[in-house]
Amino acid sequence: MESKSLFTRMLMSILMLIGFYTLAFVVILALIITPIILSYGGSIGIAAFCFVTFYLGVIVIIFSIIPRRMKIKGRGVRLLREEQPLLFNEIEDIASSLGQNVPDDVFVNFELNASVTQTSGFFGFKSKRIMIIGLPLLQALTISKFRAVIAHEFGHYYSGDTKLLPILHQVNSVIGRTIKNLGIYNSRLLIPFAAYANLVLRITNKTSRLQEYIADRIAAKISGYKNLEDALKIVESYHFALVSYKDFINHLLKSFYYTELSYGFGEFLKYPKIRALIPEMLNRSMEDKIINCKYDTHPPLCKRIEAIQGITSNELNNDTLAISLISDIKKVEEGVLKNEVETGQFKEFRYVLWDELLVKALIPIWMKVFEQYANSIKNITFKELADFKNMNFRNDFITRLAECHGKELYEKEAISLSKHTLGVFITLALLNEDWELEIYPGSDVIFKTQSMEIKPFEFYDQITGNSL
Repeated sequence: MESKSLFTRMLMSILMLIGFYTLAFVVILALIITPIILSYGGSIGIAAFCFVTFYLGVIVIIFSIIPRRMKIKGRGVRLLREEQPLLFNEIEDIASSLGQNVPDDVFVNFELNASVTQTSGFFGFKSKRIMIIGLPLLQALTISKFRAVIAHEFGHYYSGDTKLLPILHQVNSVIGRTIKNLGIYNSRLLIPFAAYANLVLRITNKTSRLQEYIADRIAAKISGYKNLEDALKIVESYHFALVSYKDFINHLLKSFYYTELSYGFGEFLKYPKIRALIPEMLNRSMEDKIINCKYDTHPPLCKRIEAIQGITSNELNNDTLAISLISDIKKVEEGVLKNEVETGQFKEFRYVLWDELLVKALIPIWMKVFEQYANSIKNITFKELADFKNMNFRNDFITRLAECHGKELYEKEAISLSKHTLGVFITLALLNEDWELEIYPGSDVIFKTQSMEIKPFEFYDQITGNSL
């Protein structure tokens, strides 16, 4: 039954590809013939214009529809079995339970996700199985929940979904390139291709949603519905936190520091502000009970959870964090980070333990900011900070910031820099006073006394919004 379904989907994908090339050749033929007909009709000027513009369109279309080899961006760092035996044991155990081959290559990146594909071939021939696992996913999930995610990914192998990827890649890439290139050259030529793309996306994404349901049921049978349900909820509700955390890590990288990526993300998730937002994010995802768009590739979270309710397995729960499956985590994380910086530059970066970030990284970074922009805050006392309510006062401050910065600032740049530098100035000043400090790297810096609380990096918004 599944082989018949796979054959049907593969045939449909091939027909969509053939249909697109047929459309492309019809348009090319029309573009070639039209100037010739016009030239016979005596409209030499119009014909000459059409010869140039139409034949350039032909070149653009031909260039766009030439097949390309499938490449995967953001795959991360390749793991070897001899270096990561615990992780590969789990992968091999899931593969064995479904009668599947282990992926040819396993990579880790820094995404809150896992995925599988089949690539490195041309139109699917001599292709390789590839699995990509995110370090934040390993940090956020227990081993049992992680196994549920891996079982879901193997569900795609089991159902033959990945065998379609090389063909679907060609369908999507040739359509995407053609639309992009024609959009730059001539928007009118875009119309038939855009209409066809709309049809293809409706069909393929409907199929993709069905594939997710099938993979979910397979995973629930292997690991139990509760483990998969919890994993799906975590991925949905933690995504916003990873976005903020990545911003902080990028801020460190720009200053030539790096830290414990996975452990840091685990600590980041414990912060009061982040913890408070997680239930809200989950509720938003659960309330989304309909497919918002015909182009969605995944069903709504609540529908996915509803579809696996009651599916049980005999698997014993293991509540150890899945990140424990990674050996020599520092080496793996450094490999991931090296993909984020220029080749050869990483050796200049300084490694700082997460719990030592304040003293060894953040204060030195803040001191550099202070040294660069000190003249902008010169002679302003704490009492005068209230003057930031006044627009003229703020504009004078921004002017001095721009002078220190060395170039004119756009409005958004100026406001962002004002918020940050003002936060740095207040933080460094209060570090020398008798205030209790609570610091949550990447989230909050809070100074407290018995009667007052100050968040320096929120001061600008508070004072200008009259909420201080």
